[in-house]
Amino acid sequence: MKWKVTNSRGQQGEAPGVMFVLTPPDQEAIETAEKLKRHYDRVITLWQKKHLRMRQNMIFATIKVVKSWDFQQYMSMEKEQRFAIRRALNEDSEKLIQEGEPNDPQLKRLQREIEEVNRLFDEWERRAALEEERRNAAKAFNDRYVKSGSLNSKIQMRQFFDDLKRQLCYMWTNGMKIQLFSDAPT
Repeated sequence: MKWKVTNSRGQQGEAPGVMFVLTPPDQEAIETAEKLKRHYDRVITLWQKKHLRMRQNMIFATIKVVKSWDFQQYMSMEKEQRFAIRRALNEDSEKLIQEGEPNDPQLKRLQREIEEVNRLFDEWERRAALEEERRNAAKAFNDRYVKSGSLNSKIQMRQFFDDLKRQLCYMWTNGMKIQLFSDAPT
């Protein structure tokens, strides 16, 4: 078996295969490659940390915006949009918490902030349900008594006042604002 070889001057020739001595790799090249690998690993680690912090900051910024809302702003959005915002915040923060270090103080802060904003969402949804229930009760009351003109007899008047009293008690026990006269001076 013969090998085709080329020297550094470009001259070619054939030599028997048993005559070759393979020199060990260049130590300087090995050290340079290992150093480059260490630098690469550090850059990747740094990028991952920066990416994690950027995602955290985006979630914190969203939480800050949500906390700046009042109930009217919250209710001005469609129900689907409100739920989508809440779901996205919870999913993103949960994923971030799972990816991060368990003792990271920023992630612990994120957990507290998410719990706080979820309580805020729960309160707003409770208030929205009460508002909806109040509107439905007022509509039913209006349809039953006012539009139908059925306040003619004493029995109907008694039923009217019993229903009114029940509605006012319900509203009062649920912390709803009661305004008896819409044209009353403020």
